[in-house]
Amino acid sequence: MQFPRVVCTTILFYAQKGKCILCGYRLPPLADVREANDPVRLSLDHVIPRVYAGKNSIWNFGLTHNKCNSDRGHAPLTREQETRIAYAQRAILEILGSMGIFVDNPQEVLRHKSIEEAKTMVIDDSLEDIVLDETDESSDTKVVAIR
Repeated sequence: MQFPRVVCTTILFYAQKGKCILCGYRLPPLADVREANDPVRLSLDHVIPRVYAGKNSIWNFGLTHNKCNSDRGHAPLTREQETRIAYAQRAILEILGSMGIFVDNPQEVLRHKSIEEAKTMVIDDSLEDIVLDETDESSDTKVVAIR
């Protein structure tokens, strides 16, 4: 299941409590439109960079300041940044749950992979990170399976 960018950004903003996942300082409000080169403009950072097979998935995104994102480049996360990511991912699960979307295997989502782990993974681009499981027709609850 893929989220539109605006939905993904909104979920991340609230999951991260309005703070940059990299530096920990306050992000500008979501409605704050800034110039493309403004250093405090909102930016989506790939936790595991795409060059290391990082996916375009809400589980691999962190909301950052534009400058923080560009300064990080493809560098590994610090221990403090990994902790912020872990808290944000737990909050994402809660937010999705409040929307009636439940993750089938939350432990798989919450297991943060390092860049080194990602480099050694076998990548199968034919699979989606998250798919909507339509098999449970006995309730109105949506179930999300991690593949």
